Amino acid sequence: SRIRGDLVLGGKIDEVVLNYTKKQRPFWNRIRVFTMEYEGSKYFIGSSQDVSDGYVKNKIQISHHDIIEKTGVVVFQWFPEENWPVSTVTSNVARIFGYSVQDFISRDILYSDVVHPEDIERIGKEVQDYTHQKTDEFAQEYRIIDKYGAVHYTRDHTVIQRDAEGNVLFY
Repeated sequence: SRIRGDLVLGGKIDEVVLNYTKKQRPFWNRIRVFTMEYEGSKYFIGSSQDVSDGYVKNKIQISHHDIIEKTGVVVFQWFPEENWPVSTVTSNVARIFGYSVQDFISRDILYSDVVHPEDIERIGKEVQDYTHQKTDEFAQEYRIIDKYGAVHYTRDHTVIQRDAEGNVLFY
């Protein structure tokens, strides 16, 4: 609605937004739209461009900390081992899910422990399938159970990190 309001008032839009392909692969999309009046009618003229490479390389002035803290995103990195032990997790995991960083790093809590029991088999199979297909980025939707038993619906974007031989180092 903000964008529509800006355009109706004769403004223009030039923004980079995170978008997704039909196969759920994320990419950075630059959207440019402006209004033009001709013979009493208002027209919208726009373009869309994939700017993923340039956007990432230039590291537009958005800090990881701001993204994580302001949007409620939790970043996990886990080992390719049974039950997915966590190697790294952002500190806001405590605010969002109630678990401490130490709960995960010490392996007192494994990533598979927080995935809803009705989702764990499907999620595990999907991770295994993507891994074997050599797909290095994928998205999944499932539920996470926080420390207090509340259920959080989650959209997970995973990037698989591999060594030179293609072996998985981290998810």
